[in-house]
Amino acid sequence: AFQAPTTLGVSTFEPSAFSRKVCSFKPVRGDDGTTSRGRRSLIKMADDSDIDMSAFFAEVEKREESSGGGEAMDGPELRKLVMDKWQYPLDTRIVRRRDAFGKQTVWLEVMWKHLWEQSFPLTEEEYDAQLDAVAWYITEWGKADYVREEITNNEKAPGLTVNG
Repeated sequence: AFQAPTTLGVSTFEPSAFSRKVCSFKPVRGDDGTTSRGRRSLIKMADDSDIDMSAFFAEVEKREESSGGGEAMDGPELRKLVMDKWQYPLDTRIVRRRDAFGKQTVWLEVMWKHLWEQSFPLTEEEYDAQLDAVAWYITEWGKADYVREEITNNEKAPGLTVNG
């Protein structure tokens, strides 16, 4: 019996209310010729564009305010969570899938392969870098506490099943 990798839902992208017109962007240059580092001032619509970006920035600010995902997660913490739960340094990946209706879902996938296997495709340094990247995304999406809780309370063992 095959088992699929254990997956924990992390985030779902919904269609936005913004117009999806094609536009061109130019860096904003100050009087001294350097580009500004501010998010809003880094990009400027081309002169021929008629798109109002205020809705976009309002949505970004709303999501930043509501993303209370607890303390930041890092790679060593993610490794410890996985080791405490399954006793092996299992591979973790962020997976993106789109269903038949076009809805995109993002998952944290805990794989059945682990670092101590001879056939594992990553070195320990690459594995740690992978965990750091996964933990960074989890933190950025505000899902650190959710992932901590789901890994701790998960009853499934990682493996290859059809329906996870």
